[in-house]
Amino acid sequence: MIIFLYGEDSFRSRQKLKELKEKFLREVDPSGHSLITLDGETVTMEKINEAVGASSLFGRKRMIIIERLLTNKSQTVFDLILNYLKSNFAGDGKKVGEGAKEPRERKGTKKENNILVFWDEVGEEKVKKNKIGRFLVDQPYAYCFKPLSNTQAVSWVKRAVARQGATIQHQAAINLVSLFGSDLWALNNEIKKLISYKRGQTTGNGSQQANVVVNREDVMAMSVGSLFSNIFALLDAISHQQKGLALSLLEKELAAGTAENYLLYMLVRQFKILLQVRECLNQGQTARVIASRLKLHPFVVQKSLLPARRFSVAVLKKLYQELLDVDKQAKIGQINIKTALSRLLVEI
Repeated sequence: MIIFLYGEDSFRSRQKLKELKEKFLREVDPSGHSLITLDGETVTMEKINEAVGASSLFGRKRMIIIERLLTNKSQTVFDLILNYLKSNFAGDGKKVGEGAKEPRERKGTKKENNILVFWDEVGEEKVKKNKIGRFLVDQPYAYCFKPLSNTQAVSWVKRAVARQGATIQHQAAINLVSLFGSDLWALNNEIKKLISYKRGQTTGNGSQQANVVVNREDVMAMSVGSLFSNIFALLDAISHQQKGLALSLLEKELAAGTAENYLLYMLVRQFKILLQVRECLNQGQTARVIASRLKLHPFVVQKSLLPARRFSVAVLKKLYQELLDVDKQAKIGQINIKTALSRLLVEI
């Protein structure tokens, strides 16, 4: 069986992948010995054969997860894997979006002994430009996770808050989405921070069981006033080549309790915004037009204008790519985020 999870909304696709893994561990192999994850960027046909054919004393069925296969640079690998998939895992039946049910075990041929899951964070257009992508997207269990619209994101925020036993006012949810758009990773982090902040207030008042309600003032104080200000101060120091100050601000933010991966995430996000804003400025667009075009809160655009003007497009592209490289290496455990960011700030 093949399952393909793809799309630019990597938060929801990751959640789906987590559900599939938990179901496999719960229903097939609680030991986890039959659950294998491969790096698609460096995977070879030999590694896949080894994973598929590996014997296990704990269960005959295996789940092999291959992440980011579509970023692999080897056409030979693509050809070999595509031939293998067509020979052993060719799909049939209706696609998920056409009324098919969730994947369930079928008995019979050898190919159904394993579940092959492909996860990629590329959009539909890029997927269909790739020969394996075109094959995978046509399988019965292909899930596309497109970015949510602003309206959908507001509804998602409300549900996410409710799942944590709290409530968010409608205008507060709108303001949160205005700041972060459909970026569910950022929204999820902000929701956790806001609820923790509100629960701390109610506990301090001796009303631990009181209903937690996040309002507009909370969003403006916590999501705009704290990390955003520090990120822009760090960007200002970087743009002025003030390496000592930049390192000091980095240390200060981490000492204040900001998680390293979240700080890295916010830097990646902000440099992407700076690059987009700089390109818009080069086209002679005003702040209002930029905010509308990029679907960003006017506050974010206004704060980004000055640092964006201090960088060229080429420099911003270079810094953005270097941050993406740090993020990628951090996710697979090959680098320490604090060390990597410190080195990057020194080298700027």
